[in-house]
Amino acid sequence: MKKLLLLTLFLAACSTEAPSEYPEDATQSEINMATQMNITVEELRAQTPEAHMKMMQEMQVKSAN
Repeated sequence: MKKLLLLTLFLAACSTEAPSEYPEDATQSEINMATQMNITVEELRAQTPEAHMKMMQEMQVKSAN
């Protein structure tokens, strides 16, 4: 009986996933863009469209140099 309980606990511990660094509702597109921009998904979501465009333009200038 003890072995069965230990086996159950072991399997439960192995089946839990490591916590993600991204919000649960983050889309793959958001994750990819945030990773590319080296910011968090939360920071990406908080950007205004204007701030986002400015950041993208700055990234293009940096990559051109």
